[in-house]
Amino acid sequence: MIKVTIQKKYAPIYTAKKGQLSLIDVPAFTMMELPCAGNQAGTVFEAKKLNALYDVAKGIRLFMQQHYEQDYLVFPISCEKGTAVDLQSLFEEKTEVQWKLRMLLPEELTSEDFQSLKDQVQDKVKNREIEAIDFVTIAPHQVIQGLYHQGNEAEEEALADAMKQFAAHEQLQVEAAQSIIYLEDLRKLKENAEVLMRIPLKNSF
Repeated sequence: MIKVTIQKKYAPIYTAKKGQLSLIDVPAFTMMELPCAGNQAGTVFEAKKLNALYDVAKGIRLFMQQHYEQDYLVFPISCEKGTAVDLQSLFEEKTEVQWKLRMLLPEELTSEDFQSLKDQVQDKVKNREIEAIDFVTIAPHQVIQGLYHQGNEAEEEALADAMKQFAAHEQLQVEAAQSIIYLEDLRKLKENAEVLMRIPLKNSF
């Protein structure tokens, strides 16, 4: 049984605790996404595509370090296990898995540097195995989130049930359902990795 503890404040995802369900305010931010699809289990990748992904990532991190004297790789690697209007479809076996490398960009990033960054990224992608790179601005929103261990169906189901019960009790409208794994290195995925399950909410701000 998962203990539900509500924290209605913004907190980085890495502060999530096992057995704790949180309601989080997420501020607006801009990030870079480099899509990289895997298999349904999210563990099989083409070597060329994966190496190209990391090569671009290293170039972007260097750009950030040189221009802003900090490392802005805040959300290293994430896996989105589908996007659905209800929780049930999230846990179907046929759900596609999409891996993305995300970089949170600094608030003080100038428009000139932003364009330079985009140009550099597009130049690096040429003749690579990456299909597309997107720069996405995320609006302020709220999410319900909690942790479980990959492959532990009992934990996953218990967390999903707790989330559904909480959303229904608080009369919250679900925008989508995501199951996210955050990794420093995609090639070092642990079999028992901690998975952050998130449910964005509709009209939360």
